[in-house]
Amino acid sequence: MTDQNDIDIPPGTYKLDRDVQNPRPDRRCTRDWRKMPVWNKGARFVVKEQHRMGDRHLAEATAGLEPDVVAALRAKDRYTVIELAGDRWPTNHRIGPGDDEQYAALAGALVACDESLSQFMTRIDCQNGFSEWLVETGRITRADLEKWWHSYQYGDDESVVEPPVVITLPVHDEVPALPPAPIDPTVKMTEISLEGGVGSKWGRRPEGNPGDDPHAGHGGYNWGEITQPGAGEDD
Repeated sequence: MTDQNDIDIPPGTYKLDRDVQNPRPDRRCTRDWRKMPVWNKGARFVVKEQHRMGDRHLAEATAGLEPDVVAALRAKDRYTVIELAGDRWPTNHRIGPGDDEQYAALAGALVACDESLSQFMTRIDCQNGFSEWLVETGRITRADLEKWWHSYQYGDDESVVEPPVVITLPVHDEVPALPPAPIDPTVKMTEISLEGGVGSKWGRRPEGNPGDDPHAGHGGYNWGEITQPGAGEDD
């Protein structure tokens, strides 16, 4: 289920029973399956259930509200995402809220299937080739890896890991402007001399400089008294 439609794919493992035209392709992106022009028949996917707040945070936020309001908020809290099995970055390449056309296109062609090894690894969010090899060669079971990987990721707590509370920040127009920083009068600011026409970098022009005559050329500078930075030095 996404934000703009009521199509809901239950969590599970699926594969495409036919080729599907991507309604929003982008041929410039060659490593993101969501941008491919066609999703081929037989491609395997994992559909995961997600929660914006989670049961504990939602219970805290809805304490004291009417049951029907809580039920509506709980329904809005849940959504599902589609991940390509075996993708190197599945959590970054999801189709879910905001991808309504693609979600609907896939939903019409996905059929449930037995969980393959690549789907299993994607479901438990383990993109580790060595761990996959251990399961594939029978050195450990899928159940063992899932338990150990969960412990490695989240510690030994067997409870469901809930996402952090989503905090909505105000848009720029609603953020009050900060007051100007106070200026400390005891701090002496850098003094800039306008002598010489270009600031203190060049210093004061010699008294009686013949270049002071604006009609003498060079805009009033006595170029013979100016040493450019680095002039005469070895690079």
